[in-house]
Amino acid sequence: TIMGNTATTITSDVPAPSFQGQTVTVGFSVVPVAPAVGSPTGTVTVTVSGGSGASCVATLPSPSCSLVLTTAGTVTLTATYSGDALFLASAGVRQHTVAVPYTFIGFLSPLSTAGTLTAPSNSGSGNFSKGLPIKWQVKDSSGNFVTSLTSTQTLQAVYYAGGVCTTGQATGQAFVLYQPTTGATGGSTFRYDSNNNQFLFNWSTKVVTTGPGCYELVLQLNDGSVKATNINLQ
Repeated sequence: TIMGNTATTITSDVPAPSFQGQTVTVGFSVVPVAPAVGSPTGTVTVTVSGGSGASCVATLPSPSCSLVLTTAGTVTLTATYSGDALFLASAGVRQHTVAVPYTFIGFLSPLSTAGTLTAPSNSGSGNFSKGLPIKWQVKDSSGNFVTSLTSTQTLQAVYYAGGVCTTGQATGQAFVLYQPTTGATGGSTFRYDSNNNQFLFNWSTKVVTTGPGCYELVLQLNDGSVKATNINLQ
């Protein structure tokens, strides 16, 4: 039996860069090297340098597997093909950057400092007819203010059933206020205010709601963190 050589390549690592604790999906391909032909079988194991000990295994023809990276900095992803009865083992590498999660300074007036999705802070009441400014600040691992709008993965308002604020998570109709692919919705606007080092989303409440009542404002940053507060629009 003459064994065929293979070439293993890491084709993608998503998201890149990632943040500590985020799940990263690593895509790869294993192909025969001429004059060998055919479809390699077996497994591909993805490991990461840097001491985190993270790894994942996929059985071909699966094109990817996922792992959680916990060590900040630049690490090396290695995809190692095991080989089979007809094909020899091979490996491919790719550099990947793992960033430290953002420091969320908090929601600013007129909202209260954020809580969690299941235990949001209470921001009291707001004027339904005049809309609502939603402001917050974020810093990176170096202590610099984050300025890119794409640091926001989603901002949404979720209606509390019956319109009454509670201490828990809202489970009613959800209104997407902003996401990078579609921008601000319903006549609302979103910008970075460089004079005050803050993000400013002007929520057009009369357009993007189901009417007066209590809503949970849910902000998800692209480091995977989620911040929430509720407000009663009257």
